[in-house]
Amino acid sequence: MSDKLNSQNIAETFRQQYFIFLEKTSTIFLVIDEHGEIQFVSENVNNVLFHKTECWIGRNIVDIITDESKLAFRDIMGNHGTKTVPIHSLAFHATQYSNRFYDGTAIPCKLGHGSGFTVYLHDVTQRKRYEEKLLGVNKELDSFIYKVSHDLRGPLQSIQGLIHLTQQNGDKKNDYLALINTNVIKLQSYINQLMDYSKTDSSLKVECIDFRRMIEETYESLRFMPGADRISLKVKMEQKAPVYSSAFTIKLILTNLISNAIKYHNFQQRKPTICVTVKCGISKFQLHVRDNGVGIDPDRIDHIFNRFERATSRPEGSGLGLYIVKCALEKIKGKVEVNSKPGKGTEFIVSAPNHAMTETYADSGSRYTWPFSMQAQGVC
Repeated sequence: MSDKLNSQNIAETFRQQYFIFLEKTSTIFLVIDEHGEIQFVSENVNNVLFHKTECWIGRNIVDIITDESKLAFRDIMGNHGTKTVPIHSLAFHATQYSNRFYDGTAIPCKLGHGSGFTVYLHDVTQRKRYEEKLLGVNKELDSFIYKVSHDLRGPLQSIQGLIHLTQQNGDKKNDYLALINTNVIKLQSYINQLMDYSKTDSSLKVECIDFRRMIEETYESLRFMPGADRISLKVKMEQKAPVYSSAFTIKLILTNLISNAIKYHNFQQRKPTICVTVKCGISKFQLHVRDNGVGIDPDRIDHIFNRFERATSRPEGSGLGLYIVKCALEKIKGKVEVNSKPGKGTEFIVSAPNHAMTETYADSGSRYTWPFSMQAQGVC
């Protein structure tokens, strides 16, 4: 008899210790009657949901959960004490500013002269937020894939049609080949932009920037774009200090801004021109890319940095270029502004921090001095 009592005492001690342990976790215990009125709540509700225990006793649970959770809770209340019911994403009004989400189980139990439920809940708020974020990412990915497929399909279908025409009418072979080449260039440009888009998450290597050389190399790489040979490039340097930044990122930005200026040129102008001005100081630098092209429609200017948004109603472009510029600038904590007048042209102003001071200290540990002073070169 004494052994049996001793075993019961040990079991009761372990039950109490187990309950004390659970009280220190984020798990919440509730006991509700068959009408949803709270009869018991664990002490840690004060730490988890910032509500005092006594404020819960006697209240109906539907009064302290969100409207979305009330629908799910009907399954529990309609159970009539016959089976265990799983709970998913139950949300309490944690504070006036935020909600918490809980999964758990409602287990039928006897309460005096009636029945009720013992409810065990564990916090899944972080998982819920990750799920919501993942759903958003998946939605964006679906949209991205659809748009990419659509934009790639157009030039490919044109190429197929032109090949068929070439086979049917050999006399115009050279004309058709020229059109095929135009569509191949479009595909190459679009694929290059997709590659640039994927590289905006690349690691950043800070190095000294040779802007004049970078601008000339960028323009040279774009010289086969339609109309590029008819546009003059002017470069103006106002550099008072060396600039240290991510060369890859700066070149990516220049490539997209200059290619846009070529793409949306206006050959009605007497002298189609792209002017790139570089202004460098010790703490920051600016790039001004100005053209006298078609300009940007006023109703589009607030959206041009969104993905797949074009600056004009003209069909050229993928709608990725300026979005890539924005993403690249975010990596180096820069910003971009735009001034434009339809029919007159557009100017993009890129500003970003200059890490020259940091690099000088890192390289030599000595005090920063001006290594050179460059006068303005070229006239725009």
